[in-house]
Amino acid sequence: MVTGTELFLGMLNNLVVLILLVAVYGVFIKQLERFDKFTRQIVMGAMFGIFAIICMYVKIPVYEGVIVDQRNAIVVLSGAFGGPLSAGVSAICAGLYRLYLGGAGAVAGVVGVTLAAIAGAVMYLLPITHRNFMTTAIASILATAFLMPGFLLIGDFEAGWNLMIAIGPQFGTAVSIGIFMGSVLLNRENRRFRIERERKRAQAERQAALEEAVRANRAKSQFMATMSHELRTPLNAILGFSDLLLMKGNEELPAEKRRDYLQIINASGQHLLSLINDILDIATIEAGKRQIEKTEVNLLSVLRTALDNFERDVTEKSLTVQTAYPEEGLIIHADERALAQITLNLLSNAIKFTAPGGRIALNARRANGHVLIEIADTGIGIPADRLNDVMEPFSRPSDEAHLAAPGTGLGLSIVKSLVELHEGEIRLESKEGSGTKVTVQLPASGGRAEAA
Repeated sequence: MVTGTELFLGMLNNLVVLILLVAVYGVFIKQLERFDKFTRQIVMGAMFGIFAIICMYVKIPVYEGVIVDQRNAIVVLSGAFGGPLSAGVSAICAGLYRLYLGGAGAVAGVVGVTLAAIAGAVMYLLPITHRNFMTTAIASILATAFLMPGFLLIGDFEAGWNLMIAIGPQFGTAVSIGIFMGSVLLNRENRRFRIERERKRAQAERQAALEEAVRANRAKSQFMATMSHELRTPLNAILGFSDLLLMKGNEELPAEKRRDYLQIINASGQHLLSLINDILDIATIEAGKRQIEKTEVNLLSVLRTALDNFERDVTEKSLTVQTAYPEEGLIIHADERALAQITLNLLSNAIKFTAPGGRIALNARRANGHVLIEIADTGIGIPADRLNDVMEPFSRPSDEAHLAAPGTGLGLSIVKSLVELHEGEIRLESKEGSGTKVTVQLPASGGRAEAA
């Protein structure tokens, strides 16, 4: 039988395996974060179990068929840092290998790792055990004391008791040091990982804030460029044709000519009012001041009225409009004004970006507690690289001068905001040159239902 000093020094040498475990843990901790909690505990338990088995390769014989090592410290740490499931997995690995080795101490060894798993799980459930050096030291001593009764299962009770008395102080001290040192080192690795993770998160947030600032600045520039053109055009028409009417010598203009000038002025004024209304709408929505009042609305009536508003545009461009509605009608709990604005904006875009002779489809139907409004066209479509930001304010489907139609680029942004106010969703499908399909999904009864 080894002396107490030899046992203590041998157990301390066994800590080399523990230090190697900490090094491996530091390398794999990032990979472990990718797993869900259940998988992470199993992987950690298997990893700590393997190192518990390695400890048994550098075992210290203390009695016939009885060996000691730092396997119990590693199983405790598995539970303390991985959780109860991790503790159980590592204890199973270590226990099975100890049974494989056999000897008089096999059963005691299995009991020892089982008690170690319980102690580690308790440390995991009591975060105070990792708070500082003092609490960690106390927890390490208590966990070691919890393991000691395992010696009583070596042979008969008296032999086990005598062995525990003989080597217990040296064994317990070495195991306590192993648990304490492992806890400190693993805590340091966890702290280092958390600091690194927080640093990366802060860096990502700074990058996102920078990109948002750049996007906002770009949007502002686009807004100024758009407004400089969109506001000047109707204003120039209003001023130009009103000057013609006021100009000396034009008092006797034919009534037909004067009516044409007045129609241009009126149309320009309407266009200017539409631009200003869009800007005010998006500003009100983004400020959170747009309120909606939900009532029972006949959706088909709203859709038909919207189509009637574009009858002239459809005729001028020789567009084919196909509709599909349920015969029994569609009653929806929504804000009628907002619903009309959603439909008008989407139809306006479909007509605006569809070439003469094209087709537009307007469908409405129920699906799983929702009402779906689908508007599809055979227009210019949207490039793939713009699908993600086309609903942002002041965005256009295309930057090409010959494709960019008049408007502020606020239509889809307003639609998206109004749909979200109704707790609905909007989906966009498009392929450049092949048309666009917009699907608006709204809860039929005013609450969020299951997705269609």
